[in-house]
Amino acid sequence: MGGLPGTMHVIGGNAQGIMKLGEVKWLNKELSKLWPLVTEIREAAELVIKESVEPLLEEYRPSEITSLKFSKLSLGDVAPKIEGMLE
Repeated sequence: MGGLPGTMHVIGGNAQGIMKLGEVKWLNKELSKLWPLVTEIREAAELVIKESVEPLLEEYRPSEITSLKFSKLSLGDVAPKIEGMLE
């Protein structure tokens, strides 16, 4: 079956609920238009990711490493691309 890598694992083998790429092209088109305009949302998301991930990095950091932190985190200027969605 085509579809997303790992899809069968995530949805327990029932891949009938996955929308194909052609069905989400409109969403990718709209994301591409909006992405440059949502700077504040991107910056907030970057902060949430940093604040969520850094404690995990610290928790699982090997003792030989003094510290694991982001010096810079950016979601970038290019919109994410969605390749399929659960219906």
